[in-house]
Amino acid sequence: MDTEEKIGALGKEDETIGEESPFVLNYKNFIKERVTELRLALPNKVSEYQMSYDLGKSSNYIQSISKGAVLPKMTMFLRICEYCHVTPAEFFDKDFHNPDIT
Repeated sequence: MDTEEKIGALGKEDETIGEESPFVLNYKNFIKERVTELRLALPNKVSEYQMSYDLGKSSNYIQSISKGAVLPKMTMFLRICEYCHVTPAEFFDKDFHNPDIT
């Protein structure tokens, strides 16, 4: 990657999923499944489109995460946690199911 590509990549909001180690892929799969699980546990089972809109993103943003095409950057991850009424620790706790939203 040349300098121009590196500078252009710095401005990207999300990381595109490419070839990754099994360790990283396991977490990426967990994140896409967890976002869907938490979104559907919200009152009114918010659509991917509505959640994207509410977060100020393009209409297919959450769908892109749910499909595994992109991962949110840290600030957007924190906004997703807030939107779903969970802490980052609760997000990564496989056994946690938020009683406030289910």
